[in-house]
Amino acid sequence: YDIWSNIHYGYVGRAGGLSESVLADGAGVEQIASDSIRKVLNWKKRRGPHATPGVDGMKAYDDAPDRISISIGIKLFAEYPDGGITAKMIMEKVLAVKPEDWGDGIIVHVCKQVE
Repeated sequence: YDIWSNIHYGYVGRAGGLSESVLADGAGVEQIASDSIRKVLNWKKRRGPHATPGVDGMKAYDDAPDRISISIGIKLFAEYPDGGITAKMIMEKVLAVKPEDWGDGIIVHVCKQVE
């Protein structure tokens, strides 16, 4: 569900006038808070906030699948600022990302066809 909610966050955030950097860094700040709470609640098992090497700003604290899905929402807004987005359009953007780029954000599977 993270992918879909982050796509929504990117699209609606841009529609509301927020910049790409505010959306990306805001997501990183939220991740710091969430990871801090999880760490306090389970000190031995949780890692706590951690930045992705090579990523600048607060967005570095958000994980790669979240950054990718937020960017999909931002791109969809750039292409379709007046709406009209279909599920097919969203799926095309999601499936265009290489599975290895999603990291732990996806589990590859094959849907069964119902006849």
